[in-house]
Amino acid sequence: MPACPMACDDGFSMGVGLAYENGNGRFWGLVAPKYVIASYRGMKIAELVEKFESGTLAACWYAGNKEVHTSNKHYVDEIVAKIGKSARKKILETVPEKFDDMLTSLQGRKISFDGCEIEEEVKAGTLEATPKVRAYLDGLNKERETNGQNIRQSNKKNNKLFWK
Repeated sequence: MPACPMACDDGFSMGVGLAYENGNGRFWGLVAPKYVIASYRGMKIAELVEKFESGTLAACWYAGNKEVHTSNKHYVDEIVAKIGKSARKKILETVPEKFDDMLTSLQGRKISFDGCEIEEEVKAGTLEATPKVRAYLDGLNKERETNGQNIRQSNKKNNKLFWK
């Protein structure tokens, strides 16, 4: 039965899935990190995979990451064997065309996700730092600063200092 690959969030985890014509589907994702761009790239990889076996959706997601921990390299090897090294490389150089729209949709639906990969893609020049992306990253940095201050204040009250 033909399936349509998708990047998705099930309210608990984010990853890659397959939607079938009969309304059924399969999904693989992680609770953390919730990487939007890696999930998108995993979907693009899944579009090139002809046969899905146990673990192939996980392999698509891991292969959609630029950096993969050594314990997960076997997933990348599986995907390279299925689609080729150059196809994966080409996909890793892409980001969603309408990323601002995606960001607006995720925020509007209150879907949480990890902003680190967005920062990395902007620094690498793969993702344009549009006003929407800059506003998101500014908010993320303010949140980190506030959280860091709150943690430091809490630790001082408890006579615990994890960093200076």
